[in-house]
Amino acid sequence: MRKLPIAILAAAAFSANAFAATLTGSSVDVAASVDVTAPTTITASWTPATGLEAGVKPDHTKIGNLSVANIGSADGWAVFTNAGSNDSVFEGNAAHYIFRNADGSSVKAHVSISDYTGVTHGEGTGIGKGPSTFIPAQFSDVNFVLSGEQQMNAGTYRTTLSVSAFNY
Repeated sequence: MRKLPIAILAAAAFSANAFAATLTGSSVDVAASVDVTAPTTITASWTPATGLEAGVKPDHTKIGNLSVANIGSADGWAVFTNAGSNDSVFEGNAAHYIFRNADGSSVKAHVSISDYTGVTHGEGTGIGKGPSTFIPAQFSDVNFVLSGEQQMNAGTYRTTLSVSAFNY
């Protein structure tokens, strides 16, 4: 007799977790997706300096700012141009990036090591690229400044910079 109430309680517990339903009408399929990016998907953006007017500009004039995000646990990030391009030169132990105007004029700019502790420059041969600037992870943005006094004409100066995270 004692076994019967336990059996009834067990049956009641299992039946309480069961759910009976009757589907009505047709079903609909829904495509669902979630995009997840790797934490080392680096992003970069350029902000040009404002207020520059045509004329001779002194050494160290800011022409723009390069900022990065999502370098993950990397030691830092590198700015470079493709090997063999004429978009940069390595002079005076620094990588200088060449910005060109539609009128044919150009200016050279760099990231100054005196502005950012730990920034180094290299010829880029070790990484298979052109002249490169290596920036420690503590900096998420750097200014590009003119390399010496230079004439800037009216118009837009352009170049292509590549950015990648790096480890020592």
